[in-house]
Amino acid sequence: MQIKAEKVNTISDILNLFSIEKEETSHIFVNGVYSGFDKSVKDGDRVGIFPRRMCLLYKWYFTKAND
Repeated sequence: MQIKAEKVNTISDILNLFSIEKEETSHIFVNGVYSGFDKSVKDGDRVGIFPRRMCLLYKWYFTKAND
């Protein structure tokens, strides 16, 4: 899905745009990098947001990229 929103600067902005609570998510990736809610996003970035029920073990192997 492509998002065309002028006020989207972070992952948190995307979650707010779609009324998704942070507690509903387990893992977030921006351009293949495990990321947190404060990670900035820009035009052309690929974002993957996984729900809590699809929890993976990545948090033990990767460091979160926050801005």
